[in-house]
Amino acid sequence: MKTFTVVIFFMLCFQALYPLGYSISYTFEIYDELDYSNYRLYTNHFLSELVTTQASARILSNIRRDFPVSRVSLTQADLEFLAPHLFDLVVTREIRKEHLLTINAEVSYSRERANTLINNLTSNHNLRKRYQEYSTIIDNSMEKLSALFSEFRQPEKDDIDETLKLINDELMNFSKQIYKLQGIKALLAEDYYRAGIMLIQAIKMDNEDTSLYLDFARLPIDYIIQHEALDFLQKAILISPDNIEILSRYGEILLDLGDLNQASMVFTKLVELKPLSAEYRLKLVQAYIKQNTFTKAKELLVKSVYEIPSSVELLIELGFIYQQEGNFNRALEHYYRAIRLEPGNIHAVLNSADIYYLKGEFGKALTYYEQISIILDNGSNLNFKIGNTHYNLGNFELAINFYQKEIDTNNQNSELYFNLANAQFKNGFYQEAILSYHNALTLGLDTPEIFFNLGNTYSALAMFDRAMECYKRTLSIKPVNAEAKFNMGNIYFLLEQYELGLEMFEQALNDDPTLYQALFNIGNYHRDRDELETAIGYYEQALQINPEDDRSYANMADCLRLIGDFAAAERTYLRAIALNPNNS
Repeated sequence: MKTFTVVIFFMLCFQALYPLGYSISYTFEIYDELDYSNYRLYTNHFLSELVTTQASARILSNIRRDFPVSRVSLTQADLEFLAPHLFDLVVTREIRKEHLLTINAEVSYSRERANTLINNLTSNHNLRKRYQEYSTIIDNSMEKLSALFSEFRQPEKDDIDETLKLINDELMNFSKQIYKLQGIKALLAEDYYRAGIMLIQAIKMDNEDTSLYLDFARLPIDYIIQHEALDFLQKAILISPDNIEILSRYGEILLDLGDLNQASMVFTKLVELKPLSAEYRLKLVQAYIKQNTFTKAKELLVKSVYEIPSSVELLIELGFIYQQEGNFNRALEHYYRAIRLEPGNIHAVLNSADIYYLKGEFGKALTYYEQISIILDNGSNLNFKIGNTHYNLGNFELAINFYQKEIDTNNQNSELYFNLANAQFKNGFYQEAILSYHNALTLGLDTPEIFFNLGNTYSALAMFDRAMECYKRTLSIKPVNAEAKFNMGNIYFLLEQYELGLEMFEQALNDDPTLYQALFNIGNYHRDRDELETAIGYYEQALQINPEDDRSYANMADCLRLIGDFAAAERTYLRAIALNPNNS
């Protein structure tokens, strides 16, 4: 009975293993053609993949222009040959100065993607190496089992029990390696559910193999939390307390779980183990910020920037802290240092642009936005920001173009449609503006500003009934709104409903006593009815608020002339002409 059970178990294991054999040989037949330990090949692999993108095409077009080659055009093979040298070309700064910022921004962006790819390739490379090692162990185990079975079949064998024990032990080893192999195979295939099942079984059978804990740590955090498998990582730390990879993954999971005190302790230890690692200092800063201990985060960053002055990431993070505090000059100082270390760094350039925008220095903001627009032109909200900058510079047509580009990739942003409508209104495209305002309303933007602006648009098209509906909706949301009441008063005047108009002007002045335009309009009402002294009184009130209002001077001069005060009328006319020669 024992023999039958052992043989059947072996046969099942062998059948489970057989499909793996083809996969092993096929995978490594291809993989062994490349030497992934060579960093240049990593870079080549990444940049060869990148040459078809917009960023690399721009870089290569600049290279063609600034470094003429013997051939008129470059083939794909030529581009792949040039790819590993792109970084070197930029670093040597031999490219014409006016292209440096754009190219460096592109390369900075490429370097981030390259680092991510390299890390993934390195991780997969280690997995594949161990996959091959486990395959070799399984092959040896199968040979050993085969020999044991041959020995077991010998009728003259006396120590059958000892042989059975050896077979059982080897089968356990065989099963353990199968679980490890299947776990790694599932990881490489990104089948994380199956990988988790296999690795948990492998760890239960061999809880001293720290590499298995590292494999398990590579699973998505959601899986680890769902299966309450944090204890695996804790056991791994007990086995190997200074293992950087396990500690790092454990700290990241603790951050996601919100166990911030424990996460801080883990990253503090990592900083002690790797004192010149900006990565772990940044993670510790993140833990502090989540704990709302901003002072500790800022102190650590200031210290880190001093101790690791070449870390672009630390400079940017400290700059962002200053930016959040509203200390824009200090923030710009750190972003500038980051850009000097890594010209065109996307985060430093983008944050600098945002600060200049907030400071109202729209020309500088636009310069920075445009430096990185070639890279972050899709899904980055950059076209929206550039559109806003053009709007504030009065370039409404350009603003419209950038808003529409943003809509091509993000048509669910109500604020985007609102800003587009404002630009269309400024450019005189009233029908288009109405459509854009309604798109914003459909997407849930329900503010007094959108109804007020929509009312202005209807008013510009002389659609007064709809304009009045919009202004009333504005007041239902924000009852104290002088501008809406003032515009309603104007419409009532245009419709010759003067009493209602005067009432709205008075209400507007109650909301905002500095609204001199309402005083000017009331003055005009009395002037048209030959109530000249009353009209003059309103013009004088308007001028007390705004002494530069040439229209009030001009109309008051008319009233003074009509009542016969010619000297005062002349002085008032001259004042109106001085402010605006068109009054002559």
